[in-house]
Order: sequence, then structure tokens, then C-alpha cells
Amino acid sequence: MNARGRLLVVGAAVTMAIAAAVVVTRSTGRTSTQWDPRIEPIARFVERTRGLRFEHPVEVRLGPPADAVPIAGPARPADTDDSGTAELAGELRALGLATGDVDLSPAVTPDPVRRVHGLYDPDRDIVFVDTATLTVEARVVLAHELTHALQDQRLHLGDLNTRTDRPNDVVRAVSEGDAVVVQAAYLRSLPPDEQTLYEHDVESESASEIDAVPPVLREESQFPYVFGETFMLALRAAGGVTAADRAFRDPPHSEAEILDAQRFLDGAASEEVRPPETSAPALRPGRPLGQMTLFRMFERAVGYGAWRALRGWEGDNGVVFRRDGAVCAAAAVRVQEATVADFMQAARGWALPSGTVERRPDGIVVLERCDPGPAFERPSFDPDPFAVLTLRNKVIGRLLGAEVPLRLATCVADQAVGMGGAAAVTALEGDRSETPDAMAAVLRSAEATCGPSAPAASGR
Repeated sequence: MNARGRLLVVGAAVTMAIAAAVVVTRSTGRTSTQWDPRIEPIARFVERTRGLRFEHPVEVRLGPPADAVPIAGPARPADTDDSGTAELAGELRALGLATGDVDLSPAVTPDPVRRVHGLYDPDRDIVFVDTATLTVEARVVLAHELTHALQDQRLHLGDLNTRTDRPNDVVRAVSEGDAVVVQAAYLRSLPPDEQTLYEHDVESESASEIDAVPPVLREESQFPYVFGETFMLALRAAGGVTAADRAFRDPPHSEAEILDAQRFLDGAASEEVRPPETSAPALRPGRPLGQMTLFRMFERAVGYGAWRALRGWEGDNGVVFRRDGAVCAAAAVRVQEATVADFMQAARGWALPSGTVERRPDGIVVLERCDPGPAFERPSFDPDPFAVLTLRNKVIGRLLGAEVPLRLATCVADQAVGMGGAAAVTALEGDRSETPDAMAAVLRSAEATCGPSAPAASGR
């Protein structure tokens, strides 16, 4: 796997496997009275790192739950035939989330072979880890899952997960990002040889699993973990664990607040946008798409320029409908006036080969596009735009860890990724020990643009 391919693996591999687990359990209502001596040191680390105490011990079972049903992806209903999968593929192409002949079989077919690394069952208050022994990987997974157990006991995780007034990927970014912060801290606390072993094991076992998932679904599954982590780091930097706790009670309203935590800290909520009118009835009610979804729609047409086009996103609503036998998609999007030109340019690229882009008198931009069919394929970008956005997010997280203020960290990351192109990406995505000079040069150039306090950012 090349360097760019490695970018998304270590950070999301185990958590993707955790996310892929759907668990059907029977509630017994049991509560453990004491910690397993092997688990207690990890639980105490989770408490210290998260700034909360467990109300009571949590049972941990090694090995998969006997009465759980792990599923590799969304379960394919018994009455769903290939035509349903074909319609879904057409919808993804209409939205621009996929191109060409889309193979969704890895996502809709249960795979009993795929491994579920770990899960927390809130009904029974039990953590399962699919291993017979406490390997390094198992201990790291335990740190993640025990964080969920702690969230459940102290922050009412069930209430967060059942909220209907926030997008599901947004509330998951809060809980999963919080758990990844603790997981990453636990990994850093291990001896260097164990850290190396963990990263090697995760990379070697996860590449084939990740590659088997269509990119559109892979990116969707990674969002809560990869971007949620930096979001929660930003809240901690701004207000400590109290600010992180507050996000569980009053989570962000949009993906944009996860992608830019300053929006959330400033209370800049997105605006409500009515769904666009279409020439045929919608197949289902309109719903917000979100800044990240629009980025993933645009990236296949304009590359990383999609991020520049969407920095001024303020709200949207999208619908899917059928016209002349084809699945079509339409979206109404509000963006800041200063970014309209960039947005319109990216939207026109997205609309190819036969879609439309129109700006209404009220400033809303309406996009419409029908499935161009599997014969229409867009060329890929190198470096991959989603990987570059992930890298930007990763750089912000590193700078926050070095106590660089969020606004400065964001500016430096944008400058470093945007100004240097592929060379900057190559320098930034490597381990600091591998490319310290190249990385430092990229960051120094970026910091020079971002303000007088920028030298603190390179003091790592």
C-alpha cells in the first residue's frame, strides 16, 4: 500500500470494524460489582483521561457475544432484489457520490467472516472484545469501548443516540470522537515497541477489509471517528472536559460544526433551507445533506477544490426523484456571498454531463442531476481529495495537541495543505520521524501567512 493509502488505515481501521457491528442482544439488567483485575488498569486510564468516574464496574468478555449478530454492513432485507441495489447505485451516481459501475455487494451482503474487533452492549452493560487474550490491539479496543460504557453511565449515551433533531452522523461523531481521543491517548501511553506492533497489526489485517468497501460507504463510515476526534480535541482545548461533556447534552446541528469546531464554539448554527421544487414527486421527504456530503459529491468532479467551494456553506436540503425512468437528485444550498463564485464553479463541474445549476433571487443555489449511467466515469484525483481533507483534519489535531489555538491551527493546516499541493501532502502525511525537515518546512511556510503567534505551532 502506498503512503497515501496508509493515511486512512491506521486512524480508522479498528474503529471501522467496531462501527460495522450491528448487535442484537437480550437485556438481562445485570451490573458487575468488581473489575476484572486484567481490565481495571485500562478502566482507570479511561477515567483519568476522560475526567469522569465509573458509577460501577463493567463486565468485559473476551470473544464474540454468543447471542449477538455481527453484520459487515447494512443488512440486505430478504425482499430486496438486485433491482433495489441497482436503484441505490443509480441514486449514488445521481448525487455524484459514485461514478461508473458501482459494486455495492460488499456493503449489502452480510459477511460472517469479517471480524468485529469490539463492541459495547448498553442493554447488558457488557463490553465484548473478539480475542482470547489481551493483546495490544485488544487493550486499545478496550480503551475505546470502555469509554462508551463510561459515556453511558455518566453522559446518557442512549439519549444522545436516539436524538431525532440532529443528523445521525453528527451525534455519532460526538460519542465516537470522544472514544477515539481516549483510545489514542491510551495507545500513546504504551511502550514504543507495543505502539509499533499495534500499528503494524492494524495495517496488515485491515487493508483488505477497507478496500472491499465502496469508497462512498467507506468515507461515510470514517467520518464520525476521524473528524469527530479532532472536534472533541478542539472542545477540550477550548473548555476542558466540561466542554466535551456539554456536547453530549447539546450536540452540534450539522456536519459543518464537526468539520470546523469553531462554528460550534461560536454558536453558529446552520440555516434551515426548504427542499427544492422538482419536476416529479420526491421519492421520499427532503432532508439536509450536510457540508461533508456535499464535499463528497463535489470531490469527484473538482478534487480538493470542493473544500474551498464549501467553506461558506450555511445550510441545504436535498431530494431524490425519478424522471423519465432515471433516478435524479436535486439540492438547494445556501452559501456565504463571499464564496458563491467558488461554489458555483464546483457545482457546475458536479452537474456534468447534463445537470443544471441555478442561483435563485433569494441567493439559494439549486443543483439538479440525473443518473448518467455506469458508462459515465470521472477520472480519479491524486492525491485523493477525501484523504487530503482527512490530512487537514489530522494536522489541526496535531497542532491542538501542541497547544496551538484552534483558529491558528486551522489557518496553518489550510495553508500547509492548500499551498503546497501534492508535495505538501506527501511531507505532512508521513510520520514526523520520517520526514521532519520536509514537514517543518511546509509548516513554517504556512505559519508565516497565519499570524505573529504562528512560531508556536512549529515547536513540536
